[in-house]
Amino acid sequence: MTKMFEKERLFGEKIEVTLRRLYWKEELSLPAIGKHLGLSVQTIYRWFKRLAIPTRTASEAQKIHLRKHGHPKGMWGKHHSADTKERWSEQRKGKGNPMFGRRRPDLAALNVSRHNIPLSPEHRAKIIANHPRGNNHPFYGRKRPDFAKRYGRKDEFEAKRLKAVCQKPTTPERKLMGILRKHRLPYRYVGDGSVIIGGRNPDFINTNGVKQVIEVFGFYFHSPLINSHVDWKRTYTQTIKHYREHGFNCLIFWDDELANEQLVLSKRNGIVKMEC
Repeated sequence: MTKMFEKERLFGEKIEVTLRRLYWKEELSLPAIGKHLGLSVQTIYRWFKRLAIPTRTASEAQKIHLRKHGHPKGMWGKHHSADTKERWSEQRKGKGNPMFGRRRPDLAALNVSRHNIPLSPEHRAKIIANHPRGNNHPFYGRKRPDFAKRYGRKDEFEAKRLKAVCQKPTTPERKLMGILRKHRLPYRYVGDGSVIIGGRNPDFINTNGVKQVIEVFGFYFHSPLINSHVDWKRTYTQTIKHYREHGFNCLIFWDDELANEQLVLSKRNGIVKMEC
C-alpha cells in the first residue's frame, strides 16, 4: 500500500489512472508495468484485480506483440506479389520439381523399418514373437475392467489418489493454518484428500455446519495472467462457480495475502457478514 502511495506522489496521479494509462494507452504488459514501476508482477496483478481494471484477451495481446516486435520471420504485414507466386509455381513444374520422376517407396513392400533400414527375417520373426496377435494375444477375448466398479465413484477415486501421493500442506497452507488456530476459527485442513466435492479437493472446510470451504491459490498455478498454461477449471472464477454448483461458498486467499494477518481476518469476516 505504501509503495503505491509513493508511485502516486511520483507520477502526480491516482494509481488507477497510472495503471490504465500504461496498460491501455502505452500498451505495456503486466510484467513490463511492474518493471517500469519497480514492483513485482504479483503486486501489479493484485492491484488490477482490486481496481477491477479489465485486461486484454490473448488474441489482443498477440496482435500488440506482433505490432511492436514484428513477425518472427520478418513477413508480418507483407505479401508476395502475383508475379513472384507465378514465377515460383513455374520453377516447381516438370523437371524443376525435386520429386520429378521419383515414386514414394512403399515401406511395407520393401520390408524396412521407419528408419529406412532393411529388416532381416530373424528380426521380423522376433518382432512377431514379442507382439502376439489374434488368439495368442494375452488379452484376446477379455474386456477392460469397468472403471466405476474398480475404483468406485469419482470422489472416492480422487481421495484415494491424493492419499497415494502423500500430499502434505504447502507453505502457504501452513501459514493459513497458523492464523486459523491462533484466532480459533472453525476450519479444518482437508487438503490431504479427506473431503472431495464434485471431484475437487478444498484446502479447508468449515466445522460449524456451514457449507463453506477455503482454497489457497498461488499465482503461477491459478492465474492465467501470470501463466498462460493454467487449466481454466483452476482459475478464480471457475473455482467459485464449481463449489457454488455443489452448494458451498468458497473463500479464496492468494499466497501473498497470507503475509497480512489483518487482511485475512477482514476478508474472512466480510464473507461471513455477506452470508448472514
